[in-house]
Amino acid sequence: NKLAGEKDYFGQYQTLGEIYLNDPDSSNSTDYSNYMRVTDIGKAVQTISYEKNDIEYTREYFISNPANVMVSKFTASEEGSISRNIYVSSMHGKKNIISDANEATITMEGYPTLSGDSSKKEQANGVKFVEHIKIIAEGGTISQGSNHTLQVKNADSIVMIMSAGTNYQSDPTEGYNYLSDEDAVYDRVVSKVDAAAEKGYDTLLSEHLADYKNLYNRCVLNLGATDVPDKMTDDLLHEYNGYNTDEENKY
Repeated sequence: NKLAGEKDYFGQYQTLGEIYLNDPDSSNSTDYSNYMRVTDIGKAVQTISYEKNDIEYTREYFISNPANVMVSKFTASEEGSISRNIYVSSMHGKKNIISDANEATITMEGYPTLSGDSSKKEQANGVKFVEHIKIIAEGGTISQGSNHTLQVKNADSIVMIMSAGTNYQSDPTEGYNYLSDEDAVYDRVVSKVDAAAEKGYDTLLSEHLADYKNLYNRCVLNLGATDVPDKMTDDLLHEYNGYNTDEENKY
C-alpha cells in the first residue's frame, strides 16, 4: 500500500446479473439435435440453432452501439411454438426486481456489492445500477409468473431488448463529482429501451450492421482462400495437417 496507495474506495468490475430464458417444456430437455452456435465476426452477430420435436429454433443476439442496447430474437419454423419463462437474477444483495406483464418489462435496480472493510459501507456506497428489459412477443400471450417471472406462451417469435447503466460519470474537474443523480439513471436506461423498441428489430439490426461494418470493413485480410469451408472451427483444428484439404487448412 505504501507504493500502490490505498484502494479501499477504488472501483472494480463486477457481474451485473443473469437473464434466464427457460423452456417450460423441460420433460424432454435432452431431446435436441443439430445444435449449432455461430459467431459471425463480420457482422458481430451470434446465432444459435437447433431442432426439437421436428421444429427448427433459432436465436440471434447482438449488441447495438448506436442504440446502446442488447437485442435478442427467437424464431421457430412453426407458428405458436415458442414458450419461455423469462427472469433475471443477481448476486448483489442490495437490489429490487420488478416485472410487469402488462408492459412486458423486467426492471432491476440496486447497488453493487462492496468489497473490503464492511464498516466503511456508508462511505463507499453511492453507485447505483439499473437494468431494464422489454419483451416483444408476436402471437401468443405474456402473463405474470412467480418470483418476477414473465411467462411467454405459444408465441411465433420473441424479441428481447435490454439496456443497463449506472450513475457513474467521468468528471475531469477538480470537483471529482463521479456520481450523478440516482433517479436520473433509471430514466436514462428506460428511455433507451423504449426508443429501441419503437424502432423494431429490423431497424436495430440494420443500424448495428452499418455502425459495426464502418469500422470492421476498413481492413480485410485474405490468406489466399477462395471458398469458406463448411466445417466447424473445432473440426478444422482437429483435422489440421491431417484430413483437411489445403484450402481448409488456410482457416
